[in-house]
Amino acid sequence: MKHIYIPASAVALAAAVLFTACARGGGDAENVPPASQTESEQVTGSETATVPDKPTAELYCGLLDGIDEEKVAHGAEYRYNEDSKSWDEVYSIDNVSVVYDTAYNKLAIEYMDSVSEVPWAVQHNESGAGMRIGLVDLTMDRQDELVLEVYDRERSLYFVYDLKNGRDLSPHYCEDASDIASAYFYPEYAKELGVAVNESFANVGMAGIYTDGGGLKVDYLCSRRDNLGEISKSIVKNKMLSLQMYMPVIYGTYWNCDFDVRFDGNGCHISNVEAENGFLKYSKKIQMQGENSLEGTVEYENGHFCLVYTGEDVEVKILIDGKNSPMEVYLDGKKVERDEFLNVDAYELLSFSAEDDDGDGVTDKLVWTTKYPNQKPGGWAMSFENVPLSVNAELIESVPGLIKEALTGRREIIFNGESIQSVEDIVSSATGRKLREDTFSVVDFDADGFNEVVMYDEPSYIFHTDGERVYVYAIPYRGLTDIKIDGTWNSSGGASEYYYKRFAGFTDTEMLGETYLHIHGDTYWDGDYYSEEGQANELTEEQANAVMAEHSDVKTGIYRYSKHYFEGKTFAELFGENRMPDMPTFADITKLEYDNPELGKELAYEYDEQNDRWYAAFKYGDVILRRIDSVSTELEYQGRKYFFDKGWTIELDGTLSGMDIDMRDVTGDGVPELILSTYNGKHIDECSSVSIFDLAEWKDITPYYAVESVMSLWVDDIAEIEQQIIDYGTADDYVKIVPNPDGSMPLDFLGGSVQKTTAELSQDGELTVTYMECGGEGQRSICFRYVYDGEAGAYIYKDMDVTDNAEGAEQQ
Repeated sequence: MKHIYIPASAVALAAAVLFTACARGGGDAENVPPASQTESEQVTGSETATVPDKPTAELYCGLLDGIDEEKVAHGAEYRYNEDSKSWDEVYSIDNVSVVYDTAYNKLAIEYMDSVSEVPWAVQHNESGAGMRIGLVDLTMDRQDELVLEVYDRERSLYFVYDLKNGRDLSPHYCEDASDIASAYFYPEYAKELGVAVNESFANVGMAGIYTDGGGLKVDYLCSRRDNLGEISKSIVKNKMLSLQMYMPVIYGTYWNCDFDVRFDGNGCHISNVEAENGFLKYSKKIQMQGENSLEGTVEYENGHFCLVYTGEDVEVKILIDGKNSPMEVYLDGKKVERDEFLNVDAYELLSFSAEDDDGDGVTDKLVWTTKYPNQKPGGWAMSFENVPLSVNAELIESVPGLIKEALTGRREIIFNGESIQSVEDIVSSATGRKLREDTFSVVDFDADGFNEVVMYDEPSYIFHTDGERVYVYAIPYRGLTDIKIDGTWNSSGGASEYYYKRFAGFTDTEMLGETYLHIHGDTYWDGDYYSEEGQANELTEEQANAVMAEHSDVKTGIYRYSKHYFEGKTFAELFGENRMPDMPTFADITKLEYDNPELGKELAYEYDEQNDRWYAAFKYGDVILRRIDSVSTELEYQGRKYFFDKGWTIELDGTLSGMDIDMRDVTGDGVPELILSTYNGKHIDECSSVSIFDLAEWKDITPYYAVESVMSLWVDDIAEIEQQIIDYGTADDYVKIVPNPDGSMPLDFLGGSVQKTTAELSQDGELTVTYMECGGEGQRSICFRYVYDGEAGAYIYKDMDVTDNAEGAEQQ
């Protein structure tokens, strides 16, 4: 039974307001419990006690959608409460007020001469949260009811009060007047909704999946959307509520329950209850068209719904997980080393097809089509052109024996003109990292009959032999792309610089290349545009096409690398026995710095049988971070997985590199966040990074990312930051910040021969990024600060300052 309470401050008005103490089932005064505070207990101190300062925080309560602001008087203000010696919050519309007693944390309705306490809650206006108020005749008795909408990011609560009869008609109540998260449905309504949800799962053999302590808690509730995808405004227009109770996909067992709430003189009544679970919802999105379409099904595994599309040689698996649902793609049973993220819940339709563009019987790309409600379909594609291929006997035999010995550490090599004992001793002077063996190609650059082997990494490495010795050459990132079967290749100098190159010779220290075509912006040149005057001539587009036609456009194959391919065994010995590749070994520095069982930290390799490779796995309690490749990382936590394609790069080997994992609550929600700290002490550029993942909300909250060792920040105003740095005026370098296409700010604009970027997370959760130049005259250091904003659920840019390293001066 639901009661209406009369506060002690209204005892003198008891005779006038007794009729307002009607309970849900009647107005018996005996059902009214005693007030929680007596009048004497409420008064503290002397009658002449100093009035406390009036709060300065602005109060606000808007009108319900559909009510004209100019025609209805409403407002919010503070009012001093003599009894409690505190300031109440008063939210009014016409002659009705909702009063929040801040001292005793309770709400009351003031109307005419009556004061009635109600089990509602208030929500102050902030990002994604607030209140709206209105007067609407919901009972159709020609007198308006008071309606208070209280909402945050998870729920929208509608409280309804019958002013004529002094009754609370709301379908739910709050246990704490200051916290709408304490909301519960009244049992008679919750039971009906819970039964509908369980019946929907019973149809797919999963009866009783919804329990939630009886189904009373209002965790997720919103206004239902109509067929146009717009939020229903029926509370004002249709004199009823159209609501949806749901369980978000991030909790795996997705369902929603739609229902209407109508009101009359006897109370509120729910109707048109319809429940839908993930099987029903997501099966409606599957669309198959044409002979190349993949067949789609909905599956449920490990507590999550999945969309699975299957074809002859392609399979697509999408783990439903909110706006960033990861899509895994498998080609001939092998996982493609690239994940996409789809906003599946927003789509009306989703279809996939496997396309064979050249008609050779091999799938060239995966095409998917999405359609949002009331919009035209859109299409995207994933090319399988650079998907690592499976090795074969011919490929293995085509690698010279001396290079095989070098790749397996059985022969010394010449690297940077110096002899080193093993391939495991190769350390890049640019990155400070050892060679990472992910993928490789075999091509004969110099056409001497001895193939070279290209190991793709950052940088990439070319293994060459003259028949007596093995030379290894490091090629910078972007310096060796799209290698063709005739030994030509491409390189890039940025978005508007594209080079076509051919082999020009080997030395003891480098492989030489010659530019035979340079696309500079929208112009074409028969050599390097930046070479000395007269060395390159401009070409027409037709002439440039003719030059390209003189060379092959067929790319050499890229293969998944494993050292055991070159150990001297035959192909049959390698694969006939289904032999697992050898487990790699960690560098001593990596094991020393991370592997610590006493702290619950474990470092191990995990074998991926499907892809025939080992992954480095860093474990800390329930958290596992897997290094997929040099730029990609996978997080696994309590059965859920998250794929990072940038920013969360794990520094695995090398005396100048390392990483660590920690768990600490920096958001203040009581749940520790995952914190990844990495450092890369390069000879040229040094970089340390701190990445933060909110496990409770299942999202990356790091306000920056790093690609190719360049950190890019999310800031408010790049132009303003640029001007602040220019105004500092202690260096003679020209400063021009060019934003990334995604709007972030790359930290690559300072001068100096050496640049460093560091990130630090303080004990109080403030995140600081410092970008400095360590060469030149100015040697500026710029510090960017971020703080966590609970309302936004993210780290937000706070401020910056500039310091001159040489003089120690500082400017805010």
